[in-house]
Amino acid sequence: MAKKSSAKKSGASAKDAQVVMQLYDLRREAKMREARNYLVVDFKPESAADWIKVATAFGTKENTYFRQVFSYWSMAASLVLHGAVNKDLFNEWAGEMYFMWAKLQPHINELRRAMGIPEFLQNIENLIEGDAQGRKRRQTMQERQKRFREMAAAGGGR
Repeated sequence: MAKKSSAKKSGASAKDAQVVMQLYDLRREAKMREARNYLVVDFKPESAADWIKVATAFGTKENTYFRQVFSYWSMAASLVLHGAVNKDLFNEWAGEMYFMWAKLQPHINELRRAMGIPEFLQNIENLIEGDAQGRKRRQTMQERQKRFREMAAAGGGR
């Protein structure tokens, strides 16, 4: 009797896998790693004002990091939205995009108003908020981030 494969068919092609691997390689570039580390680990916004400060502080290292990371994820999301990359495959490795969106999402409307760009990060929003699975994943990330903040406030984090 043949052994059943546990692999799930998603409709992803070898071309999709190649694009995802190329996107991953871009994330490994030294400056991109610095930018990602700043936004994921070091930047701890407490309000929309914190996001606005970084997003509008042109010429600063923090603004460069902000633009680099969010433009990367926005471009990657656009590849999915336009059918150039399989959504299921992309979502399996794009946890950081969900993490970053979960961090920013409560403040996105205020940030868009302050920047005067109503469509800012629309690709990321459309991809994540466009279906129940994406919204649930974002919500789970937000709950996790809240627990991390509470642990840090209690002295259990950095």
